[in-house]
Amino acid sequence: MKKLSILFFSFLFLLSSCATMKSLDDKMMKITEGMSQKEVKEIFGAPNFRRFDNGREEWEYSYTTVITDTKIFLIRFESGRVVGMDTFVVPYEPNRENTFVR
Repeated sequence: MKKLSILFFSFLFLLSSCATMKSLDDKMMKITEGMSQKEVKEIFGAPNFRRFDNGREEWEYSYTTVITDTKIFLIRFESGRVVGMDTFVVPYEPNRENTFVR
């Protein structure tokens, strides 16, 4: 019975991790060119990191679950409006300290 309980909770944990990443993908699909920083913040919240360069601003959001890779979302702004975005994945490495955890 104990093994069955462990298996069941492990399955639930895995399922919730997948649902979280799906939810993040859904949020990313809501971002469109021309949105304001306020609109982006309403969808994603405050960014994990912000960068400035030549009048452009970039917001970075990073998400990691315990058993998956880290997904990075980059959103670029000019004059407070979205002009571009990018996503990429940092592969999970069990022996590497993950610095992207939110």
